[in-house]
Amino acid sequence: MVGSSPLLPDHSTARNIPRLTHAGTAPSVIRLSDTRALAIDNRWLVYNWLGEPDVQLLKGSELVAVLVGACSIIIDCSGEKPLFGIPKFIRAPHYPVVSSYDAPVVLDDGSILCPVDYDAYCTQIPDKPWESVIMKADKKCSNWELYSEIFMQKDNPDMPPMCRPSVKRAADGNLICAMLGADERQQIYISVSNNEGKTWSLPTPSGFSGTTHSLIPLADGRLLIAYTDCQAPFGIHIRVSEDSGRTWPDSDCRLLDDSSVSGDCGWTRGFQLDDGSVFLSYYVSGKKKTTTILGAVFNI
Repeated sequence: MVGSSPLLPDHSTARNIPRLTHAGTAPSVIRLSDTRALAIDNRWLVYNWLGEPDVQLLKGSELVAVLVGACSIIIDCSGEKPLFGIPKFIRAPHYPVVSSYDAPVVLDDGSILCPVDYDAYCTQIPDKPWESVIMKADKKCSNWELYSEIFMQKDNPDMPPMCRPSVKRAADGNLICAMLGADERQQIYISVSNNEGKTWSLPTPSGFSGTTHSLIPLADGRLLIAYTDCQAPFGIHIRVSEDSGRTWPDSDCRLLDDSSVSGDCGWTRGFQLDDGSVFLSYYVSGKKKTTTILGAVFNI
């Protein structure tokens, strides 16, 4: 599931939030049961400078901004064709607009954890500290609330801003979060939770760079990360950790695709197939500003 999605605006609020054409970005899907799935998508919104959505602003002279806001959509898979529910925006007090970059995690009790970030892409306020947090919903996704803080830039001013959190469960039972350190080095940082996402360790650098990324747990206990190198030569890389994300040796790194002509590529999504191979979707850019969505199947 890559690219835009033909979903309607959220009608559960007093105001309809305007949606621009081809608004979906960085969508992901996770299975909840044999008959239900959950999609997380990001919508382009129009907000006024106070941060309040209102379609009437388009007719006035107030300042407006185009923002990105994550929403959840329950999918009914019980029939011949999937039925998409009404998108529900993922928001909480102090987090009216957040962005999601990878699939959520389902806990044993059926509750859902969605890693999101809240940064300049969401607020367009210069010099605002970036924050990566966990939002939680029940199994029905009837309401989202702030669950925990992964990384708060205001509490760690000597570290780079952290964004684009991807969270998966490792073989040791811990939750592992991979984030982008948004400075000139663009390193991937790793944070760990040993209590179901309630608290997180201080992120540590992985030793490699990658701007967009996603984690894929493997059946044999290893953890795979697929990521984009936006420095020439551009490419889609995969790397494997054998110790639940603590180390990512160069010997377990592979260049999967170097066909993109620019750094506008990546946004990997993937999963392991029944035969042990891995399927990965991503996109690359061509010479005439065209983009192509590709899928790769490979063995690890």
